[in-house]
Amino acid sequence: MRRQRVLASRVGSACCSPGVLVRLTTHLEEAVVHSVPKFCQPRVGGRSMAKPKHKLEPPAPTDAESLVAPWMEIALGELGKGIGEKDAATEYQRTVYRALSANNPKGPTLIDWNRVDLEWSKSAASAVGPTLMDSANRDIKKYLSTVRTDPSLDKKHRSFTLDTVRHTDTGWRMTAWCAAFVNWCLMQVDANHLGYATAASWMRFGRAIAHPIYGCVVVVAPSSDTGSTTGHVAFYGGMTGNNVWLLGGNQGRKVCWMRKDKSSVRGYRWPQIMGDFPGRAAGTAVV
Repeated sequence: MRRQRVLASRVGSACCSPGVLVRLTTHLEEAVVHSVPKFCQPRVGGRSMAKPKHKLEPPAPTDAESLVAPWMEIALGELGKGIGEKDAATEYQRTVYRALSANNPKGPTLIDWNRVDLEWSKSAASAVGPTLMDSANRDIKKYLSTVRTDPSLDKKHRSFTLDTVRHTDTGWRMTAWCAAFVNWCLMQVDANHLGYATAASWMRFGRAIAHPIYGCVVVVAPSSDTGSTTGHVAFYGGMTGNNVWLLGGNQGRKVCWMRKDKSSVRGYRWPQIMGDFPGRAAGTAVV
């Protein structure tokens, strides 16, 4: 009742009936909840109240398959972290929201949140986009730190370090990082790695194999869903029908499993110095 009396005084309706005030309270609470971003929505037991989605992933590998491709355990570990690219405007919005929350223990009011309009956030974030992107995407920055440009693509055969952030027509984005993810995972187990940021360059990596095996590097032709003009590179996780399962980074701007038609595959590659070729006994040909 105390809460209802406070609400009544705010709307100038001290004589409102309790039933009216209950409905008013409900409407105001719903308005505040729907006015804040999803990352501020109520959670139960540390988990989102939204219905869980069916996981899109291939069947689990055998122990033998996991043994010959130790970098896949690293890649799966990164998958488990839920790593995905965050944009500058959203990160700016989060920062301001946290500041508002710190000044109001009960959480920002509807009026507070309306001050953090997304369009305004986009404008404000444009000036500090690279800083926000780097701080919000530290894992992706970590991957990118392991690769350089391919000297074969430069007229003077020079190789350069990469700017981790780039500006596009839709705002600030991390530099394409699919090759960086593959390179970083290989490095964690001291496997042979290429060190180049261009997906197509990985067609020169290791040795070519005619048929894919678990953990091999897959190079895919450019397409709209890979978000790159040079193609895409990821790890092979299995086959379902004509679809190849790919575990990689920058797949929909995150680390995840993705299925691609095998007709889009340019080649399968295996690290050249990882001991005897694991598929040889099973009849997998080396190209």
